[in-house]
Amino acid sequence: MSYKLNIVIFVLSCVFSCSEVNNKLPAENISRGHITATFLPDNNLHKQDKKDSYGQLGIAENEFNEVLDAIEQMYAPIFENHGARLVVNRFWDDSTVNAYAEQEGNNWIISMFGGLARRKEITKEGFALVACHEIGHHVGGYPFYSGQWASNEGNSDFYSAAACARMIFADSSPCSFIDEMIIDVAAKNQCSKRFFYGEDSTICQRTLAGGLSLGKLLATLGGDKLPRYETPDKTEVRKTQESHPRAQCRLDTYKAGAVCKNVWDNDLIPKSSGDMRRNSCPDRPKCWFAN
Repeated sequence: MSYKLNIVIFVLSCVFSCSEVNNKLPAENISRGHITATFLPDNNLHKQDKKDSYGQLGIAENEFNEVLDAIEQMYAPIFENHGARLVVNRFWDDSTVNAYAEQEGNNWIISMFGGLARRKEITKEGFALVACHEIGHHVGGYPFYSGQWASNEGNSDFYSAAACARMIFADSSPCSFIDEMIIDVAAKNQCSKRFFYGEDSTICQRTLAGGLSLGKLLATLGGDKLPRYETPDKTEVRKTQESHPRAQCRLDTYKAGAVCKNVWDNDLIPKSSGDMRRNSCPDRPKCWFAN
């Protein structure tokens, strides 16, 4: 066999091999040449996926779809008002433990994965907050990643709790999908300080319960101790952090958003600190946000 023929065979084998990878691993091929905003840092947690084992970890496929159905119904009109089309990619069979947001022209995309939904730490409320986080990258506004379209990680967490969760968890919503859940005592106590009773209190509790489930996952990934609402991160940054804060700081952000009483204006994508203050509660945790 000639040397040139060997080269041709090698190149063709690479082409077919790469095509197979692209079909099997959509999460790793989403963004080329532009920013992809993720819920978690890169990780190898996909190796722990138990989708083929007996029993159910995390949430089931029908719950995965219920959450994303609600997101689509509520946010498609909001995205249309901003001249964009909401695209929700559902990769239930993919073991990736993450979620992604990206923009391709007028298509504003979120991609959600079964590997994340099946994690033992994840509840339906927690998964909803992840989907809301990815929505927040698109419409959460300032502060952004430097020079990019995407609301940064801390602000996407804040938006998920302060704005998106209030729509998703509202009892009056036709997309309400949470029937029964056990509310953490600490979450009840935190919410009772701001909301005395009624739907606002219930939404707050659901949000904090979801945040705590994500805190467990974040601690697992980052090697941190389990974050708690009673032990806030006292770090104060001098410059706003763009990337993923530590687990306790992110939990503090869910709390700050959940107890915010202001109503978010989804017709406004804040372009500056001034816009942000007019749109929602100004008190982002100082462990990632610097005024």
